[in-house]
Amino acid sequence: MRVLLSTLICLAVVSASAQTDIESIKRNPDYICGLGHGRTTKAADEDALRQISSQIWTSISESVKTGASSALGVGGEFVEQEKQEIFTSSFTSNTIPNARRIEIASEPQAEVFRYVHRDEIAKMLQRKSEQIVDLINTGKRAEQQLQIDDALRNYYWALLLASSHTEPVYVEFDGKRANCLTSLPQKIKSVLLLTKAELTDCREQDGKYLANVHFTYSGHDVASLQLKYHDGESMCGPLSVRDGYGELDMIQLPKNNRLLIQYLYDFADEAGCLSDELKAIYASTVNLPVVDARVDLPVKVNVKKGTMKPEKHKETGNGATLPELASEKIVTPAKLIEQTEVADGGEYMKSIISVEDAITCKNPAMAQACFTEGGYDMFSRLLNNTGKITISGKPEYRFTQAGSVVVGQYCPIKVKLPGGKTFMEKLVFRFNPVSKKIESIAFALTKKAEDDIFNSALPWGETSRYTILRFMEDYQTAFALKRIDYIEQLFSDNAIIITGSVLSKSPHAGRFDGIAVDLRKSAKVRYRQFTKRQYIDMLKRKFDKEYVHLTFEDNIAGLVNTNNMLPRGAAFAIQIRQLYSCTDGYADRGYLTLFLNMQGKSPLIEVRLWQPEDEVMPYEEFLQHFYIK
Repeated sequence: MRVLLSTLICLAVVSASAQTDIESIKRNPDYICGLGHGRTTKAADEDALRQISSQIWTSISESVKTGASSALGVGGEFVEQEKQEIFTSSFTSNTIPNARRIEIASEPQAEVFRYVHRDEIAKMLQRKSEQIVDLINTGKRAEQQLQIDDALRNYYWALLLASSHTEPVYVEFDGKRANCLTSLPQKIKSVLLLTKAELTDCREQDGKYLANVHFTYSGHDVASLQLKYHDGESMCGPLSVRDGYGELDMIQLPKNNRLLIQYLYDFADEAGCLSDELKAIYASTVNLPVVDARVDLPVKVNVKKGTMKPEKHKETGNGATLPELASEKIVTPAKLIEQTEVADGGEYMKSIISVEDAITCKNPAMAQACFTEGGYDMFSRLLNNTGKITISGKPEYRFTQAGSVVVGQYCPIKVKLPGGKTFMEKLVFRFNPVSKKIESIAFALTKKAEDDIFNSALPWGETSRYTILRFMEDYQTAFALKRIDYIEQLFSDNAIIITGSVLSKSPHAGRFDGIAVDLRKSAKVRYRQFTKRQYIDMLKRKFDKEYVHLTFEDNIAGLVNTNNMLPRGAAFAIQIRQLYSCTDGYADRGYLTLFLNMQGKSPLIEVRLWQPEDEVMPYEEFLQHFYIK
């Protein structure tokens, strides 16, 4: 009884002390606070946060007239109440830094007191402004590189954050400073209207229709674009377009001879990987701005032949006129260097025809005689372990001498994963010039990534360029084929493998074979470091559960200065943009930077660093972290 009485007295004292603190905080004008109630502690906490967000909105909106009723949505306007709802929805325990909490009463009548200093709110809003500007700049770069899906995604995410901001954020478009709340809807419209779709071919095959569509932006083939389309019964996809072309499977011909395509722009599943605020906004029930991203593509149908041809007039969309905001200046790749073509490709072509038949029949054994043992293992994995593989369109091949192998380019294929996500890819075949058998296959890099390697101004020869190209093709393909043994061979035993989201300051300096990487100067990326064994074990667990798809795009590559401690060309670095997707729905985009040891027969990865694209360490800065010890 005495123990119980003592406990009750202590609780009463603590409660009285907490109440005193709460009352003093409430009276302090430097704090914004909320007292939440609910059946659970979580519900009470959310109630308190809602009160805080409402007070922040009211206090700041009264002091700073933001013009919140200006045009916001691409299809309309947001009134003050709608904008406040988006603002409120962006507040969670993760998005209000340093918001303190006092639990007053427990469940089932929970009571939670939340409070935060006004200075912390100011810092939070400043970070939001900076993130909006970063997203817009990333969108501009993507637009220049013809990565239209990324441009739309970044512009739209910036619009969402701007709509949840209490103050206007100004950015520069076309040399003019503009409020992004009003300029971003125009920018998104501009990107959509400059994206053109043209039906180039449609054929009937196995009871369905396959439509090939050519996508351009400002007259250039798009590098990347994602869309859904109507297959005659319902909307399906998403389909990832690459290098300007996509193939659409239709169960039946479109009604009214019109093919409906809808470009993707919101990427809600990826938003949470970038921002807690975006994640909270998407998770809310708030009406978000809706973009009319449809294309109604007219076609002329010839039912007897089962083909469709485009009509002479242009595709139709939402009927809007082109806004004043023009496209970013497109980065046009330099002309690809000449490659030596094989004089007689007849024998190689016979093997390719057998491979095409095997893909069509989904029976790799039909072409087994065309492969070496290792090559056939890769081909069998492709057809059996990577989703549904189909040939897209009519391939046109060229055979070139690339170092010690003959390369057959390209067999366009479509990779359809469970759940409907589809990727356009191009298969590369590497032949042994003596046996004429296929030694290996790979997914080709995008045209932009390949051009970046071959058009590099660095003084390294064609053989080195083919070595790097082949290495990067094999790297991305190994993940799709789940070649864990091969991936293990790519890394040196002492490799430094860094993955994560943002790098934080650290005294870490790793070394391998006398070379060290010093990351002390990088305060941007928080990272996790793995040994080779830890990283391979992690990949094994992932491959056991899901399919992983990598796409490499633009890149920067160059030799690393070893201060004459190693022969010139012994150390090489490449920073390449990576799109990562897997069957569990997760996807991210970032930059993969590799430090390669070029002294053996094939490159070895000594350092692997992944960074999100909005906080990537510049390539030149990355190189400065390497030195000989």
